[in-house]
Amino acid sequence: MRLREYLDILIPSGSKTFIDFAVENAHVLVIEPGAGNTHLFVYDSADHEEAIRAISNAKTSQPAVCNDAEKVLFTKRSLRTFYQS
Repeated sequence: MRLREYLDILIPSGSKTFIDFAVENAHVLVIEPGAGNTHLFVYDSADHEEAIRAISNAKTSQPAVCNDAEKVLFTKRSLRTFYQS
């Protein structure tokens, strides 16, 4: 964060505490990502078993990290397929 001769910009990813720390202490430009609103989108052509694994992982593995999904969106067709299986 202080190596200006090597870094032009920093984009911190993680908890709000970590992002705030980077913004306050960096000696290079920081793009502050803020709190995201991460979506998973399931297309008609999705492998449903893989989609279920991805949804489960994003919602339960480490829900405090930046890969946590707040919303899961389905197309009408993919949702029908999920209900039928």
